[in-house]
Amino acid sequence: MTMPEGLQKYSDEFDELVRQRHEMGAEKYGPGKFLSVDTMQEALYELADLSNYARYTFIKIRALQDRVAAEALPGFTKELQ
Repeated sequence: MTMPEGLQKYSDEFDELVRQRHEMGAEKYGPGKFLSVDTMQEALYELADLSNYARYTFIKIRALQDRVAAEALPGFTKELQ
């Protein structure tokens, strides 16, 4: 798969996920429910959640990075302590 093909594949996956989530919401809450919801407030809550997910992912990546460094360069992590 070429890079442009891979990018298109991921973009298509994103579009499909968005469509599925929209349909799930319409089934769960009823079509058009978003018209009577304060979507600005909901977006603020989602941004706070997204910030937490970014923090948790950062921590996981940093822990993985340290683990890889410890395995590849055994003396490296001792110097950090």
